[in-house]
Amino acid sequence: MNKNAARWFALPIAWLFGLTISLRNWLYNKGFLKGYSFDLPVIAIGNLSTGGTGKSPMTLYLTKLLKEDFRTAILSRGYKRKTKGLVLANQNSTALDVGDEPLLFKKKHPDITVAVRESRAEGIPELLMKKPHLEVILLDDAFQHRSLQPGLNILLSDYHQPFYEDYLLPVGNLREWQSAYKRADVIVVTKCPPGLKKAEKQEIIQKIKPLANQKIYFSHLEYGYPYLFGLPTQTISYHLDMHVMLLTGIANPESLEDYVLSNVAAVYRQYYPDHHYYSAEDLSNILQSFNNIESTNKIIVTTEKDAMRLALHQQWRNQHQLPIYVQPVQTAFDEQTKMDFNANILSFVNQYFDKEYRENKFINLE
Repeated sequence: MNKNAARWFALPIAWLFGLTISLRNWLYNKGFLKGYSFDLPVIAIGNLSTGGTGKSPMTLYLTKLLKEDFRTAILSRGYKRKTKGLVLANQNSTALDVGDEPLLFKKKHPDITVAVRESRAEGIPELLMKKPHLEVILLDDAFQHRSLQPGLNILLSDYHQPFYEDYLLPVGNLREWQSAYKRADVIVVTKCPPGLKKAEKQEIIQKIKPLANQKIYFSHLEYGYPYLFGLPTQTISYHLDMHVMLLTGIANPESLEDYVLSNVAAVYRQYYPDHHYYSAEDLSNILQSFNNIESTNKIIVTTEKDAMRLALHQQWRNQHQLPIYVQPVQTAFDEQTKMDFNANILSFVNQYFDKEYRENKFINLE
């Protein structure tokens, strides 16, 4: 059965799924199901698709923007963790304790609070009981979490797979109907080619059909120098005679593959599902595949999120001494867009605090 035929057979399932989602959203919109709000700035970052739109880089971008002036926390679900309830990440946490993304957030910003909870609506009051002086809470992957009413909803849409050209699961990748974009306050088109022309931006905006209150921004990914696993100060540069095994367990590795391939001789795919925890069999296959690459100038490159899960296999890494490098990536905007976007975020947060508070906000309340 070809792909198009399979989609036709999946349509009834997608319609049933969409009907269920529509009913759920109608109950929230009409007030039959309660969505809770809080008296502090809560920012939700999410998407309509199943993943791969750049939520983690955006969460890290916002964290860097806000933490210098506000006591900032990230609250996530902690997907595929082995713990239950509210858990605060620390420097000794593993991906099994809090999930790969929250662990990455904590490693990148050890000075902020990172917590996980299955229900973000229950997690916020529990978190505030433990950390009463928090001023801003970022919610990772919470656009569909309707039991919460964040003050600011940021919706991400992949330039290469925009939500307006997608369809509901299992036919496409959408977790909600396309019309759900109307709940967003801010829409960011991510993974754009640098230097995207104004005419193409306008074309995308016309296809999105934003509401009058919605602001649209265009961002791209900025890749740093790969660093040796566990040693961020030991970086290398790609070379055109280098052979790279790209080891990933992320939703959409295509952008990363395109970037690496443009800088090296060859890329060898070793792809696993998003948030994949590597088994002993996986590690054996990785080792064998790497040894089969016929080049003396070869390395393994993985993502920072994958590194959180690979850290669970220190003995295997020590035993084989493989040249595993980690590819950092961050959200970036052109200079004018960056100024506008940052001002919009800071304006939202500042409206929760009066002038007197802001003037005295650095007093140590703890």
